[in-house]
Amino acid sequence: MKHTAVIVLLFCATTIATAQPQPSDAPLLLGGGVGALFSWHEGTVRIGDGRYDCCSFGAANGTGLTAQAAVLLRLAPALRLRVGLGWEAAPADFDEVRLTYPILGAGDVPELADLDERLEASISMATVETRVLFELAGTGLYLGAGPALHLPLAKEYTLRETIAGPPGVRYVHGGVSRELHRGEFDEMSTYLSLRVGAGALISAGERFVLNPDLLYSIPLSDLRSESEWSVSGFSLSVNVMVAL
Repeated sequence: MKHTAVIVLLFCATTIATAQPQPSDAPLLLGGGVGALFSWHEGTVRIGDGRYDCCSFGAANGTGLTAQAAVLLRLAPALRLRVGLGWEAAPADFDEVRLTYPILGAGDVPELADLDERLEASISMATVETRVLFELAGTGLYLGAGPALHLPLAKEYTLRETIAGPPGVRYVHGGVSRELHRGEFDEMSTYLSLRVGAGALISAGERFVLNPDLLYSIPLSDLRSESEWSVSGFSLSVNVMVAL
């Protein structure tokens, strides 16, 4: 009889604890967080300043940081609206392009030199996003989708060149590598993307909610329409929200 009473008491206590409202159930959550962005860049990027024209670069990728503030508003028992304002760094390390130029080698004998051109871009942007989140009942998990608007901020690049061969070839001033050009991309424009992803709302204490969030961004327009340069990628962030 005693054991039965203890079991019933534990069951009732568990039921009452489960029924208590959690911070993650609040109608309004406010907070922010940081994360990592793994981006892919596609298009044709040509570098030149009118005096020196190099070549065309294609695919690139890079890893950067993200930071954002967000509001989660409950629309229905299983639906939330997420509105966020953030900053994203989407650096791009483009695939190397090899060029071959005739040079005068030892004894002024003509030969061909292989030169590897490397383009590195430092791109950052302000982002405004909205997503509708569908919560999976009783799990704390959600699926979501919605549009995002990206406004380019930093748009710098560095072009470097390295002599790949033949052995022994050096620049006039010495060394086998040099910086050819540094500047900013022109005609970069605001672009749209569709974001789909998943995440979780995990109660932590009486008022706080941990919010890991995984997103995949699909470009709907180009960062640079002239070269059809688009940016896509994954981001993973951890946010701390306050229940209001």
